[in-house]
Amino acid sequence: MNILFLLASAVTTVCRGGIERATDVLARELTRRGNGVRILVWQGAPDASVEFPQRVFPCETPRASPLNRALFKKTLREEKIDLVVFQCGAGWK
Repeated sequence: MNILFLLASAVTTVCRGGIERATDVLARELTRRGNGVRILVWQGAPDASVEFPQRVFPCETPRASPLNRALFKKTLREEKIDLVVFQCGAGWK
């Protein structure tokens, strides 16, 4: 299964908040079980030492901008995403 996590901030190996840490733990376990994991974030620089691919949306605000929607749709299509886990309390606003 290919899983896409959507987060406000990039997953890094240091200085992570609760959502980022939970996503890291979940992504590692899902990867260990043979799933593909991708992460899309609205802000922050992806950490090269994190073992799953992360991309940053082109626009931090508004989150539902046409450029962000285009990247989201492209990721769903090209990565053959089966499940999206939305880990951002602020929604698409």
